[in-house]
Amino acid sequence: MRHLLILFILLYSSFGFAQNPRLAENYMDQGEYGKALKIYNKIYEENKRNINNLYKVIDIHQQLEQYQQVDSLINDAEKFMRNNKSLTIERGYNLTLQGKDSLATPYYNEAIAIIDSLPNYTYQIANRFERRNLLDEAIIAYEKGMTANPNANFKIQLANLYGQQGNLEKMFDQYIDLIESNVSYRGRAQAIFFRYITDDPDNEGNRLLRKSLLLRLREKQNPIYNQLLSWLFIQQKDFKKAFLQEKAIYVRTKESTVELQELAVTAIEEKDLDAAKEILEYLVLESQVSS
Repeated sequence: MRHLLILFILLYSSFGFAQNPRLAENYMDQGEYGKALKIYNKIYEENKRNINNLYKVIDIHQQLEQYQQVDSLINDAEKFMRNNKSLTIERGYNLTLQGKDSLATPYYNEAIAIIDSLPNYTYQIANRFERRNLLDEAIIAYEKGMTANPNANFKIQLANLYGQQGNLEKMFDQYIDLIESNVSYRGRAQAIFFRYITDDPDNEGNRLLRKSLLLRLREKQNPIYNQLLSWLFIQQKDFKKAFLQEKAIYVRTKESTVELQELAVTAIEEKDLDAAKEILEYLVLESQVSS
């Protein structure tokens, strides 16, 4: 009986501890930062080497505008988190929150400069800039990381950041680069593109994507550009232009007419019978030539 009681107490204590972060998050959602801070302080004291615990305590102090406490926490953390290069960003961000941007900038520059000699820290540094919504700095960090280490690839991260900034042209370019290097990215990229384009060819997203692809096609005859243009024209329900792209791919590869057949079906479904007729006539002609 005594052993069961001890086991029950241990389980209860463990359960209570596991619930603490969730309870703290609930307090934060309700704006009760003082109560949340008490819980996270205990969690942080039990494992000071967990950077996420530190960030939680920092976030709460900043919500309470207790900026000096944040500086003290960072000073303390730097003693045993020497491999974490994002603390410099936190020191700068703490100044930004106080409206001291001119004092914060040198810390951001210091963090970015680390990448020159330690490119393996690129993601840690750039990601922390992202989380603090310092998008310009995050972009600089990712770009510097790829320059310092040619084997690094942060194009997905850069594409996402450019999208957040509304810089569609650069976003499209990053995703097209990704597709060109690995065609398996095509589906994911098209899902992203779909957020920014419409059936209106004069829509900004449509114009910029079309421009990026046409410029690349002039420089290099890569079928992936034709495929993406065909997809764009299908979204615009311009099946004749899509047909020109699919025909260009077929003429170059002579591999399969499946995409042309599917395009004809789509044109029929969308009641563009002129385009469908043109595609089908071409397919019939090609089948006769092949035979």
